[in-house]
Amino acid sequence: LFTEPEESTGLKTVQKLKEAFENTGLSQEGAGVSFYEMLSNALKDMDNDAKLQGAIKDAGNVILPVYFDTMSTGRDQQPPEFIKKHSYKHIKGLDDEFKVGNLFWLSKIIPPLPSLAEVSAGIGHLNLFPDEDGYIRSQIHVLGYLKDIYFPSFAMEIVKAYKGLKDEDITIFLGEGIDLKVSPSSVINVPVIDPQMSSLINWNQGPDIAFHRTPFSKVYRKEIQTSLFRDRIVIIGPTAPGVGDRNVTPISSVLPGVEVVANSVANILNQRFFSRPGWIGMLELGMLILFGFFIAFVLPRLKAGIGAITTLALFIGYGGAGMALFFSSSIWLKISPPLLLLVLGYILIISKHFLITEKKEERLEADSVETNKMLGLSFQQQGMLDL
Repeated sequence: LFTEPEESTGLKTVQKLKEAFENTGLSQEGAGVSFYEMLSNALKDMDNDAKLQGAIKDAGNVILPVYFDTMSTGRDQQPPEFIKKHSYKHIKGLDDEFKVGNLFWLSKIIPPLPSLAEVSAGIGHLNLFPDEDGYIRSQIHVLGYLKDIYFPSFAMEIVKAYKGLKDEDITIFLGEGIDLKVSPSSVINVPVIDPQMSSLINWNQGPDIAFHRTPFSKVYRKEIQTSLFRDRIVIIGPTAPGVGDRNVTPISSVLPGVEVVANSVANILNQRFFSRPGWIGMLELGMLILFGFFIAFVLPRLKAGIGAITTLALFIGYGGAGMALFFSSSIWLKISPPLLLLVLGYILIISKHFLITEKKEERLEADSVETNKMLGLSFQQQGMLDL
């Protein structure tokens, strides 16, 4: 995140020397001209931000990340100049207040240096939003900014540049998904799982396995053939322990941010997504109702053995169906709530049967003792107790 200019004491010193020399008027006379050129060249050599700007401009394919401040209560008065240029242009569903209102809206951005933003091929956000347990499982490719700006993720901007897509090739369907028209006959659909436009990440293997890593030190020392990177997407970022960001994910508790981005990019390019079709919610609700009906009206009428076998069959059947959909069709069916209801309901019914049976046995035992006492009293009254 190149959010601030490089602070260099030497650069500041040379800049002050140059300004002082200009004020003397000697920069336009005799030997002073050559000295002034030396100062200017030294200043240029020490200005790494200007070098980086030139490199990004010459390359023409560099995507820069930005970050939205989710903790600040402040609000930007005006969006940075680059925002409009790199935001989504084709949005469907703007007339639906529910879809627009449920988008993730933010109002404070930490932008890159204007000089770098001006020459970049694309800009996307790096924000990640963990689930309640702290795990990163999804990526939001559409963030709302201020009032009417819809901003892409870093991964989406990488895919856009890599595929040579134009603004009109990307269509956002709020609450439904994103369409990328990669050719006249081919469209990549990026599915979402909620109104916030979250896309589940289909993770590859753990750190340093799924994607090739190259230490920058080897590139700097020219120990790597440049053909290794030709026509490929290269994501640059820190991976060393103790440096940069680490994310808790289903495949690793210390996954570097660059690999999170790499997984998101790979999902889009390879069309490997976990999805939740529109009918999946109705199926989950239907299974909750079915299991509730079974627990309330069917299980209490079954014998203990048959009830246990039937409950186990329902448990294995629904759990197996969820796993099959997940691994074969990449469809996420929530199996925990119905299965938890089934298990707790079974335990409750069995416990109730046990308590009722125990009370019946206690009542029968008490009745037996009382009967024996009455018989003994009856015999005694009749003078037959000794007999």
